Amino acid sequence: MILCHCAIVTDRQVTNAMDDGQVGLGAICRATGAGSGCGQCVPSVRSVMRRYALARAAVLAESAVTSLAQFATSQAALEGDSHAAA
Repeated sequence: MILCHCAIVTDRQVTNAMDDGQVGLGAICRATGAGSGCGQCVPSVRSVMRRYALARAAVLAESAVTSLAQFATSQAALEGDSHAAA
């Protein structure tokens, strides 16, 4: 979806810039060219950034929970093995 009609910047370009390590509205705008014309796109760019950041945080949280569960399972198996050997 086009967010900035002045510079023809899409939501995908904004999220790609975030994936490339750009942080903050100013950095995203400099990297993509959004906001460099009339500025009416800035609220839309900010909204896409917020939604994408929340989605990435949810994925990272899910990954962390999965990793912790796998670690706990491994620890329980190791403790079970050590009790069986004793």
